[in-house]
Amino acid sequence: MQNGRKGTSSTECVHLKQCSGLDNAPEFFSIADLAGRWRVSRSAVYGYLRGYPVIDFAPAPGRKGHKIVSSEVVHEIERQRVRVLR
Repeated sequence: MQNGRKGTSSTECVHLKQCSGLDNAPEFFSIADLAGRWRVSRSAVYGYLRGYPVIDFAPAPGRKGHKIVSSEVVHEIERQRVRVLR
């Protein structure tokens, strides 16, 4: 059974998480958590998240509400933004 990634099975990913110590990592992050993690403002986090799925607990569309982001999305954004300093 594939988990959405090409060439890796779900058991391989579980093994990788155990080996890398990601078992204690949260499954979801709030906007404030990401701002602290990335050391940017909350408005910058919204810019980084543009185009990615976010779970919104607002009572109606366009209203204020608590938003959370899955750890898969966070790790994907972090992988894309990694660069080598020269």
